[in-house]
Amino acid sequence: MNLNSLDLNLLTALDALLREANVSRAALRIGLSQPATSHALQRLRDIFGDPLLVRTGARMELTPRAQALRAPLAQALDQVRGLFVPDDFDAARSERQFRLMMPDLAVELLMPPLMEKVTRVAPNVRIDVVPWRGPAIFHAEFARTIDLVISIGNAFRGFHRQPLYTDSDALAVRRGHPMGAKLKRRETFLAARHVGVIRT
Repeated sequence: MNLNSLDLNLLTALDALLREANVSRAALRIGLSQPATSHALQRLRDIFGDPLLVRTGARMELTPRAQALRAPLAQALDQVRGLFVPDDFDAARSERQFRLMMPDLAVELLMPPLMEKVTRVAPNVRIDVVPWRGPAIFHAEFARTIDLVISIGNAFRGFHRQPLYTDSDALAVRRGHPMGAKLKRRETFLAARHVGVIRT
């Protein structure tokens, strides 16, 4: 590949297409028209010799080659952006993109107050939340594409970690329920759920 002949703007188009798997949404993401984004997709298909996005029923899906490009492309773009980021982080002027991986429960608890604060103090910063995938796929290549992981327990040993919050489970039963006293024991509660005594 001769980089002199490559339009590097295609990389941002490719990143949007891989993230959205949809030409219209990718166009909105990068501020291009849908025809321009479709044209970029065709050029990318020619460059990679791969369709990248294929229609399956009513939706578009990434090809295996496209899936394999997601992590290294995100890493490369972050490194390029880093060339233009000053050493001192200025939240009010920053246009950085941060990628967070967390379980759905953490998204529900933490993202609303986080986004409220980010919108106020860092309006041009973009937060992308990556669906929770667990430690099994958290190899070095993937780790370089993630800025922050929120996990439960000690799932990610070997990384800098600190407690964020603690929570606990609660069980509510009506007053006078025949199983009320017994359900204080964990084993009894789990057994009751198993046989259908407790409806959730």
